[in-house]
Amino acid sequence: MKNTNDFNVSITCRHEEFSNDFKESINNQLQKLSKFYSNIINANVTIDKQNSFFRVDISINVPGSVIIASYKDYDSKKAIDSAIEKVERQIKKLKSKIKEHRVLPKKAAVETEDNNIMEDFE
Repeated sequence: MKNTNDFNVSITCRHEEFSNDFKESINNQLQKLSKFYSNIINANVTIDKQNSFFRVDISINVPGSVIIASYKDYDSKKAIDSAIEKVERQIKKLKSKIKEHRVLPKKAAVETEDNNIMEDFE
């Protein structure tokens, strides 16, 4: 069953083939990122076996930005987990920046007893 916050995940494997269960676990891990930021558009994951190590590149599209993380390791699962951790940190940082840049309400103009207008500087 697809959740309303689910987004498309594209997984590409180069020089190595992975099982569908492994790809599904990657998809599930990435879908969990939507609890940190619900406006994720899509994600692209590339797993490339280079000589004896794996390189994982993750690119996540969000409105107004692209989040990119890469990680290399001899163990494919560790490389994927570490790259997802990097993306998670970047998403949390983006979310905090968005919260900090919210527009504050304009300062209200207040009339005093002698009908002079004074700005409220709270």
